Amino acid sequence: NMLFCGRTGSGRRTLIMCLLEAVFGGGRVWQRRTEHRTLGGDSESPSSAELNVISSPVHMELTPADVGAPDDRVVVQSIIKETAANRPLTLDADAKRFKVLVLNDADRLSKDAQHALRRTMERYQHSCRIVLVCETASHLIDPLRSRCMMCRVPRPSDEAVERLLRRALHTVGCAEAALGGDTAIAAIARAADGNVRTALLHLQAHAVMSFDGQVPTLCMLL
Repeated sequence: NMLFCGRTGSGRRTLIMCLLEAVFGGGRVWQRRTEHRTLGGDSESPSSAELNVISSPVHMELTPADVGAPDDRVVVQSIIKETAANRPLTLDADAKRFKVLVLNDADRLSKDAQHALRRTMERYQHSCRIVLVCETASHLIDPLRSRCMMCRVPRPSDEAVERLLRRALHTVGCAEAALGGDTAIAAIARAADGNVRTALLHLQAHAVMSFDGQVPTLCMLL
């Protein structure tokens, strides 16, 4: 189990996706779909909760804190049991026999949900791995933190954000000069203050003002 801690927009989810691709390979982690799910409502969790879930053949991603307490506890227990029961099936002896569950904004979970998460992750450790994503690790209970390997994701420098913006423009086939060149890109990077998502959104807004007609879709890279 792992815990990724860092500021919003620092690239935590990107690192997680790259890690999952390195572990499972075959591009399966990118075969994602989003669906609206109702969780709970069984004998162990009588109440139910609804939220959006992103899933692939090898992982599931959701934000239990969005439903609020006490329903976040129901989500945690239900989704881990479901993930463990639907692990990848393969005849390859070397293939990974577990599925990964990514929980965003783990530091916003109620204390009851965090305790339930600790107990449930221990019970299904053989078939399910948990990846927690948070901004402040101190908001998690000590028993939960002690069961995860922590990875602190630093705020990217302005230079790193500039390189990413240039790569984004190259990906969609847009010339830097058309958006104002190095000066504009540097200004966007400084204004984003290390938030890559904000930088891409600012670049998209700048593209809207700079182009007539067709606008490069930079937000698809978020």
